[in-house]
Amino acid sequence: MYILAQHGWGKSDKIERGIRDKSLVGVVMSPKDERIDKFETFVSEFHPKFEEAKILMDPQFYHVPFQNSKDGNLGDYPYYPGYHNISAFRGSKNTRGFVKDVLLYQEERDFNYITSPTIHISSFSSREAQITLDFAQESVDVRDENEFIKPLLISFTIHENAFLDKRLMENFLDELSMIEAHGIYLIISRNPTGYHQKYDDPSKLANILAFIYSLSEINQFEVIVGFADFCGMLYLAAGATHIATGWSQGLRRFTLDRIAPEITGGRRPRPRYSSGPLFNSILTSELDSILTSRLKNQFDQFLSQTTYDHLIRNNPLNPAWDEATSTLHHWMALENTAQRLFSGKEDDVTERFDSMESAISNAIGLYTILDKAYVQFDSKSNSNHLEGWVNAIREFRLDASI
Repeated sequence: MYILAQHGWGKSDKIERGIRDKSLVGVVMSPKDERIDKFETFVSEFHPKFEEAKILMDPQFYHVPFQNSKDGNLGDYPYYPGYHNISAFRGSKNTRGFVKDVLLYQEERDFNYITSPTIHISSFSSREAQITLDFAQESVDVRDENEFIKPLLISFTIHENAFLDKRLMENFLDELSMIEAHGIYLIISRNPTGYHQKYDDPSKLANILAFIYSLSEINQFEVIVGFADFCGMLYLAAGATHIATGWSQGLRRFTLDRIAPEITGGRRPRPRYSSGPLFNSILTSELDSILTSRLKNQFDQFLSQTTYDHLIRNNPLNPAWDEATSTLHHWMALENTAQRLFSGKEDDVTERFDSMESAISNAIGLYTILDKAYVQFDSKSNSNHLEGWVNAIREFRLDASI
């Protein structure tokens, strides 16, 4: 299985239901979004309920260098130090205490992994990039010195624009490859351009795929990518073991808005349907337009074949399609899509990308059929992301010779 829940505010019982649906293999927990008493109760009760599922924690240490950040409940957790300027992380003498506090908190609780602290990287040539590598090596040293048992994930939160410079990325990878950890927990920090599946530069996406490929296929790290969505299918093709995604747009696409001081306003997101065949989450009103078009008899081609489709098949505007149902469907749509694309191909990156390219070609064909039937989509639901995906895969495959 491929999909983890990205925990956030307002979890209710969605995570448990997603695991019972066999859509989720586990969860990445967010301490900022849960009071510590409820958080620790959930963690302690998780494995007795779901013995085979995975649970890990995003320490969210990347909040620390931001003044007036949206810390939520983080200040209640004993490992979280509050705001510190990055000068506080100069040298192992200063970072060792931070690292030990973060890892010890996880080692003493029933997580499957311990995840290292990190800070946000805007560029691979930045001071922050070197600090994150220092954190990574310190985490290995603290794990060994304290004989921690759980496998160590080195975490990185990297802005997508950092991947514009391939040479600097490769230099960073060279240093990272020397660190002896079990795996990587990776967050790609996206530009704040709204909710969609598009990368504005195919070369940037190609380099992200190369980054994941190098970590997983070449260096044999287990790679988990957080805050993913349908873009996560590309990450899985490149070698990621799991992707994590949540119930809100902010849990499917990480931006610095999650950390920066609160901005008021905004409206409630409109209901969406996650279409595996289109690699997109489209508005339910757009799904209704398909059903009422001349494509009515081909309607199932655009559905994800989840156990929740019956609620929407005859009436895409059904009020029963609430947030919880949409979330459970989204997880199942992603898991179904990943299984269809990659099952039996876990050890062959060439076959995974062959499968991915074939499915993207099919999605482009479906959008063409919809266009000819005069079904219109808004900018977040249309096919604009697919051309960039095709170009990114082509560039990555040519460069990696796969």
